[in-house]
Amino acid sequence: MMKKAILICIISSIVPFLFASILFNRNKKTLPGYERANPTDRKATNYQGFETIDANHDGIPDIALTVTYSVRTNLQITVRGIGPSIIDSMAYTFSGDIDESEYIPFQNSFTVHNALIGDLTLQARFRYKNGKKTPVITKQFFVSNQSPTASFQIISVNWTNKLLVATNSYDPDDTMLWYAWDTNGDGNIDIPYSTTASTNIVFTSLGSNFITLFVKDSFGYSNIVSNICFRTNITPVAQFTITDINWTNKIFNAAVSFDPDGGTLYYAWDLDGNGTADTGFSNSFILYTNWYTSLGTNNVMLYVSDGFATNICTNVCTRIKVVPTASFVIIDSNPTNKQFDASSCFNPDNSISGYAWDFDGNGSIDTSFSTNNILLTFYYQTLGTNNVVLYVTDGFSTNVKTNVCTRTNTAPAASFLISNINSTNIQLDASACYDPDDSITGYAWDLDGNGTLDTLFSISNMIYTALFTNFGFGYAVLYVKDHFTTNMASNICYHTNSPPCAAFTITPSKGSTNSVYEFNARASSDAESNIVLYLWDFNCDGIYDVMVTSNTYATNFTTNTGNYQIVLNVTDTEGAASIFTNEVTVLAIPDGLSFWNTLNNGDDMVNNGFGPHLNFPDQCYYSFVAGVHSNAIGISSTGGSGGLVYFSGAEQVLNAEIGTIEMWVKIADDPEAYTHGAYWLWNGPYNPNAAFGANLYFCDPAFDNQWLAGSVDFNGASVAISYTPTNVRNAHGFLNQWLHVALVWNRTGIGGTSDRLRIYLNGTIVAATNTSTWGTTTSGEVWMGSSIDFADANKLWIDNVKAFRIAKTNFADRFIE
Repeated sequence: MMKKAILICIISSIVPFLFASILFNRNKKTLPGYERANPTDRKATNYQGFETIDANHDGIPDIALTVTYSVRTNLQITVRGIGPSIIDSMAYTFSGDIDESEYIPFQNSFTVHNALIGDLTLQARFRYKNGKKTPVITKQFFVSNQSPTASFQIISVNWTNKLLVATNSYDPDDTMLWYAWDTNGDGNIDIPYSTTASTNIVFTSLGSNFITLFVKDSFGYSNIVSNICFRTNITPVAQFTITDINWTNKIFNAAVSFDPDGGTLYYAWDLDGNGTADTGFSNSFILYTNWYTSLGTNNVMLYVSDGFATNICTNVCTRIKVVPTASFVIIDSNPTNKQFDASSCFNPDNSISGYAWDFDGNGSIDTSFSTNNILLTFYYQTLGTNNVVLYVTDGFSTNVKTNVCTRTNTAPAASFLISNINSTNIQLDASACYDPDDSITGYAWDLDGNGTLDTLFSISNMIYTALFTNFGFGYAVLYVKDHFTTNMASNICYHTNSPPCAAFTITPSKGSTNSVYEFNARASSDAESNIVLYLWDFNCDGIYDVMVTSNTYATNFTTNTGNYQIVLNVTDTEGAASIFTNEVTVLAIPDGLSFWNTLNNGDDMVNNGFGPHLNFPDQCYYSFVAGVHSNAIGISSTGGSGGLVYFSGAEQVLNAEIGTIEMWVKIADDPEAYTHGAYWLWNGPYNPNAAFGANLYFCDPAFDNQWLAGSVDFNGASVAISYTPTNVRNAHGFLNQWLHVALVWNRTGIGGTSDRLRIYLNGTIVAATNTSTWGTTTSGEVWMGSSIDFADANKLWIDNVKAFRIAKTNFADRFIE
């Protein structure tokens, strides 16, 4: 029993090994290149469905090519016996050299376009992934061509115009088709072959015939098909309407006529219904206008033709006349001036051809018939009432309308005002007068109320100025009239004397003992403009020193300093007088003084206290503020050099050898380059006069590395000095306070020292040099109190400017004006 069990176990172990060995040897002989990843192994993960077969065991796969097609132009190539697991690429050709064919990626199945027919040979070669190539594989096969199918349809545009459409013809081989046509059925091609599948034929006669389509493909294979073409005509439909423009002007509209065949229609008209067409046939006569010259009724006949057949339509044309409607209104311009307006007239069936008027109602027409008379103005010579008759015609009939024209007058309203130009010069103003229904034709005046007109009637007398030669009062009477009536009004007129009013100015208000003072009494006034005498008392002692008839007087009235009360007495022709007092200050002349201007006001500036007068052309850029002495001046709006204060003839003031310039200055900000850079106190950099004399100015300390600077040039070498408390803008503590600045020069030495040029600040020397190489000639202008840039408003103010022909070293007098 034990032996049987052992035997069974041994047999059970041997049998599986035996079968496995047989199976292994079988696969090994069939596929000597077997690998588990080989795509011929159906169990491989990359199995492609194309077996790699080597039936003759020569180590080369058995490759088979098959060629199939449904149409000859599209061949389906299938490669069997190999797959992409061992093949990298392939090359093929139908008619060329396989060795010259390019390799493309391998595919087991692909399509190829074919333009050949007959016996063909496919050659293919495949390249393994290891780079080796298979032998050339060939496949012979036959490709045949199929004839195309011809088909077309006839589309009638109209009976003569036919559209032949062959787009449903086709070639089973899917090649290009050519089309030709026999259009008259005689068997000959009338339209040669082309690739156009449709064509249009216009026939010139009715009837029917066969049309044949010829179709061929690229290899000349052809086919034909024929269809019958029918051409019949339907008579057009004639219809029209009549539209009345007016009773004689008729529009005949045949737009509702039509041709069932879609042909072009031509129209002719019999306008009087006598059976004879009055126009030729034309397609432009579809809309026709006719002007009749008589009333009545007749038939109008329309003839419509399509070129083959004609149809007729008849309508009745009626012409009747309606009389125009006459209507007008009367507009009063004034009692005798009447405007007659007939614009409300109308004609229901025609246009009005003329209007005529009978202005006095006597039955006779006073105007001709004209369309211009629709609005007419007539001037009557008398008041009263009468009929006015309007006649309106349209050329066939006339209608009339009568209205009553009434002409009455209302007297003009008279009123006037009296205003005194002065005591004897009286203005009488009648501009408030008016006439309710007419225009005023004139004004006349009785100036003394005695009942006698002192002027003629005139429109220009509406505002009248009367010059009385005596004082007192009386009645002034106004007469005002229109074309028919005169009215009047009166007022009391007073003419009495008023005393004058004295006033005057003194320029300069503060000057020196050798100044010429101008006393200007132009501000004095008299209501009657009768000032005849000006008396001047220069020391207020009650005795008038000068008696003149002019309102201005100029004099150097004293050589003594002090404050003087000046008295003016003005007297008019009646002896009435007025007195006014003003004050002037007379100062002593300091040693060497050549220029002095207090800059107190505009008058003082242009009438200088000492030296040349200033020019002040653009006063709008400047304003006066409280200064060290009275007022000071500064730029108050952006103006740059356009608003300069200046004087000409610097040689009158400056000596190139020795001199002094001094003034009071206040700055709100240091100069800043390119916005409000370089304040010109007395000329300065970039000033066109800088090289002609002396310069005193402020600079931007951060940009120019200098602050208070000065130079003397005098048309020669420039010698310059400067004082800079700090190079930081606005960091020095000198802002918004009055500073006294001075520039002093002496070619031979200032105050017995070696200094030739100095700058003083608040009486102290802050800069100096011993160089004296400047020029020797003075010329040009002096500009002061300005800036070289644009944003200079409210930055700089100056006061009490002086110049000397000596070199000052002590400025303790700066606090005294």
